[in-house]
Amino acid sequence: EERGNVAMIFAITLVPLLVVAGFAIDAQLAFSKKDKIQYAIDSAVLAGARMMQSTNDEDVVRKHARDYFEAIMANEDQNLDCDTLNIIFSGPEELTGNVTCHQPTTLMRIVGHDNVDIGSSSTATYGTGRVDVAFVFDVSGSMNNYGRIYDLKDAAKEAAETLLPQPGSASDGDVRIAMVAYNSMINADKYFE
Repeated sequence: EERGNVAMIFAITLVPLLVVAGFAIDAQLAFSKKDKIQYAIDSAVLAGARMMQSTNDEDVVRKHARDYFEAIMANEDQNLDCDTLNIIFSGPEELTGNVTCHQPTTLMRIVGHDNVDIGSSSTATYGTGRVDVAFVFDVSGSMNNYGRIYDLKDAAKEAAETLLPQPGSASDGDVRIAMVAYNSMINADKYFE
């Protein structure tokens, strides 16, 4: 009797086909989530590096980076379970973060794999060395029109507050600012027509 051969061969090959299809589907889901995880960890490590420029407290930086990572991941519409972001001060003026997230599987559960683990890491440098910044401010009569001089004063104050690190921070003393005002023309003699 040969009538049942096709059904028997189909039944034998069905499980391997489902395993291969499950692997393909779950791998595709994991790869699509990897980009989102990488974006979140990159952003968190950069936020931690920025925080390190204003404080020397490594615990505060770790908490800030972890909170940043968790906030980004909370906004993602996905079924991921991530471990706590691990922040390591990996070198002088260098911050590294790594995390492992677990994506639940679909068809891979048939063979006993309930999760696909997705690992990701990122490193940022938070020291820039010494920085010199020079501002040249136009304080000529034309700046009195339309309140431009007041806008200039506000912008100069905000720039100085942004560029200068907080006293006692890791970057204290690394930024120097020069401010020069001009209000009339200069005669460059033979150097310019």
